[in-house]
Amino acid sequence: MGALSVIDTNSTATPCQAIALAVDWGTSSFRMMAVSASSEILASFQSESGASTLAKEQFAPYLHTVIKAQFGSVAALPLILSGMVGSGIGWVEVPYLACPATPDALARALHTIDSDGLQATIVPGLRCQNSAGGPDFMRGEETQVVGWLASTEAANHRRATLCLPGTHSKWVCIEDGQIRHFSTALTGELFSCLRAHSILIKGKQRTDDTAFCRGVNDSRRGLSSQLFATRALVLAGDLPPASAQSYLSGLLIGAELREKGAEHTSTDPIHVIGSSSLCALYQRALGILGTSCQTHDGARLAAVGLAALATHTTNSTLQADTAALARISP
Repeated sequence: MGALSVIDTNSTATPCQAIALAVDWGTSSFRMMAVSASSEILASFQSESGASTLAKEQFAPYLHTVIKAQFGSVAALPLILSGMVGSGIGWVEVPYLACPATPDALARALHTIDSDGLQATIVPGLRCQNSAGGPDFMRGEETQVVGWLASTEAANHRRATLCLPGTHSKWVCIEDGQIRHFSTALTGELFSCLRAHSILIKGKQRTDDTAFCRGVNDSRRGLSSQLFATRALVLAGDLPPASAQSYLSGLLIGAELREKGAEHTSTDPIHVIGSSSLCALYQRALGILGTSCQTHDGARLAAVGLAALATHTTNSTLQADTAALARISP
């Protein structure tokens, strides 16, 4: 079903000091975190039981099973859920909150659901009209944005650009502490589709920084006209066959940064939020393009954001029974 891990935070906090159970429930993955008052991830449980793998009637039983097995009692702590669990394929569909939006507005829009003694709140996600004038949506990433707002100085909130790379990369405009609007780039999904279902990538691949940087530089020629170069360069003997994937990655990320980064007119750094591996690639590409950035751990900020939202709604009504968490074991 998955495994519990206790996170070494180099602090004196222990799992029994958690104030909430925070769940990031994606399309293909599930992650539950025990979060402390200082937003540390004290323990976490992960599995591949994403929203797309469960029928609606299976969500509550799955939560009961995980919480009882890993954390003891279903009523031990406030439970807050984000991601695709609140979508049409999830447990219950929660309407999106319109931008501009603040963390307080998100907290007030949380949807409460009660099932056999298991009370949970679901983060609604966000919708907006993006910079191109079209509709855009996010579910799950908003918790990382809330975490960024909660963990950075107020001076940074006046205006900032956040980049959240992933399957569907999000570019978020922060103005005066509000999530003003955002836009989506299909970079990660496009990369996966091309890697698995096109002629561009053949054979075993390796990480090649030189090929990646070449792809970033070549993205200036335009994506649609340059994609086949991934294969053509190999055929011409100008690119090692095992480096094609790195070149394609650089090409796609470079194209995204040239398009979305062009909207970032400030001299302030772009804040890149995500996994360490993706953050490193985006930082490398932004450096090639002459744009500074700061990187942030996405899982950490998701925990911070979910803890902040949970605290907002549970101060008066849901009190943590932390004694039950004493049963958590590494």
